[in-house]
Amino acid sequence: MNEEKTQIDRTNSEVNVDQLVRQICQRCETRGKIWNGSDPKCFKEDWENNWNCATLNEFRELFDYWYDEKPPEGVVYRHYDDQNYMMLFIADIDINDNEDEFPSYLYLSWYKQRGATENVYLLFNGQPCRRPTESEMDIILKYYKKLTNLRRNHMFKHELGVEAEAKVTGLKGIITARSENLYMCNRYYIQCKVGKDGKVPDGWWIDEDDVIVKGPGVTSKPKNTGGPMSQIC
Repeated sequence: MNEEKTQIDRTNSEVNVDQLVRQICQRCETRGKIWNGSDPKCFKEDWENNWNCATLNEFRELFDYWYDEKPPEGVVYRHYDDQNYMMLFIADIDINDNEDEFPSYLYLSWYKQRGATENVYLLFNGQPCRRPTESEMDIILKYYKKLTNLRRNHMFKHELGVEAEAKVTGLKGIITARSENLYMCNRYYIQCKVGKDGKVPDGWWIDEDDVIVKGPGVTSKPKNTGGPMSQIC
């Protein structure tokens, strides 16, 4: 009986340790893994080797948006030799309850479009820099999203009806739908054409940056039929 109890305690301890090691941010937990290939690694698991962390990706998506549009006041960003740099002014944002800290900027840098965000630091005037917490980054993200009035329905890069291909899988077809998601990851549904067997293959939802537009595709002609896709194209 004592041996069984010892084994149960040891198992419970191992589970608890594993849960602590695998701690991830709320955005990573909500998003999960929606691609083939390497698993994501949240910044809460490993700051130095983070990869495709959902929280850090949101900052990078802000950069992509500001790269084509005028950034709000307080944003400094540069793109040089495939390296990206961004600083967000945060001195006017109350990001924590520590009255002894006065962070001025959040600094981030990353290479190309790869999943690792190499540097993420809070910068202080006269104090050492440090890593931000999840709560602090959440406050900063919400502030700058609101400041730039990011309405995802005005930010779709690709039109409905265009012929498209997925970079990763090579899936080809027509974009028949697009979705606005909670954590700023626009997705598109690619519907493939009828196969040689006369059957319509399943389509697939893919991320916005995975889309390659190949041609004009088809033009939608809206009708009040409420019918299937073939009735409006």
